[in-house]
Amino acid sequence: RIIAGRNDQAIANAMTSMAQTMARDNTALLGQQNQQGGADEFRLDRFMRNNPPHSR
Repeated sequence: RIIAGRNDQAIANAMTSMAQTMARDNTALLGQQNQQGGADEFRLDRFMRNNPPHSR
């Protein structure tokens, strides 16, 4: 019974560590996307200037 408790604690620690790593990676990804947001808008503006919408 004591061994099962230790295993449970080890699993809980591993899951906590994995969740923290995933949260940190997600935060870094969101930061990159926010920094590139202006560049994406510029690309869209340039595309729209060079390729105006066509009406039929």
